[in-house]
Amino acid sequence: MIKNYLKIAWRSLLKNKVSSVINITGLALGLATSIIIMLVVLKEFSYDKFNAHFDDIYLLMKNQKEMDGISTGSSTAGPMAATFRDELPETKYAARVSFFGNQIMKAGDKTIYESGMYAEPDIFNIMSFPAVQGNPVTALQDPNTVVITEHTAKKFFGDENPMGKIIVADVKNTFRVGAVIKDIPTNSTLQFDMVFPFSFYALSNEWLNKWDDNRIPDLGAVEAGSKHRFRKCKTNKAVAATLQRHYCFPVRLSAQQAEIAPQF
Repeated sequence: MIKNYLKIAWRSLLKNKVSSVINITGLALGLATSIIIMLVVLKEFSYDKFNAHFDDIYLLMKNQKEMDGISTGSSTAGPMAATFRDELPETKYAARVSFFGNQIMKAGDKTIYESGMYAEPDIFNIMSFPAVQGNPVTALQDPNTVVITEHTAKKFFGDENPMGKIIVADVKNTFRVGAVIKDIPTNSTLQFDMVFPFSFYALSNEWLNKWDDNRIPDLGAVEAGSKHRFRKCKTNKAVAATLQRHYCFPVRLSAQQAEIAPQF
C-alpha cells in the first residue's frame, strides 16, 4: 500500500515538474528559516545561564526623565555599588565595571591591541568564570595585577606559564598576571579578554566619588532565597530611601521605576 502511494506521488512530481520544484523549494526555505529562527531564539535565552547563581544576579538600571520621556540605562553613579552593599542587607556582592577597547598591551616583544574591563573583585563572586590558575578575586585586590583568559595567555606567552609575567598596558602601566580564567562563553553578556583592578581605574577618575556623575554599570548578587523579598518588599522603600540620602535632588520612584531589573 505504502509502495503504491510513493509511486503515485513520484509520478505526480514528474508530471508537474515546475510546480513541484516551486513547492519543494518553498518548503525547504520555510523549514530552514524556522530552524534558524529557533536556533537564534534558543541562543538568546541561553545567555548567562552558565552562571551558578543565575537567578540571584542583577544589573542595576536607572530610569532618567528627559525632554522626550524616560530613558532607561545601566550607567549609574560611582558610589552606588558600595552603598547597596553596605545599606541593603540582601546584597551579598556588588561590583563596578568599566570597559575599554583596543588598548595597546605589551608583553616581552609582543605588542597587541586588546579589549577588556576594569572590575572590582566581587565580579568573580557574582559571575561564574572558572579559574585555571590563581584566584581572580584575590588578584583584583592588588591594583597592579591583571586577570587574563586562557586565549590571551596563549597569545602573549605561548606555552610558558603566564603567572607572574608582566604586561604593560597603554605603554606606561605595568601589571603582573595574577590569575588565568577559562575563555568567556559566547553566550555571556560580559565579554572581555583581560580584567584590570577597578582600584587602579579609580585612582585617575575622581568622578567615581560623585553621585551626580553616572557612567558605569553595577552588577550585584543577592543572598540566596531573598530574591522575592528584595524585589517586592525592599525595592520601593529601601532603594528610594537610600538614593534620597545621597542624591541632591528629590527621588520619586514608581513601583515600576524603582524595581531593580534582573540582569539575565
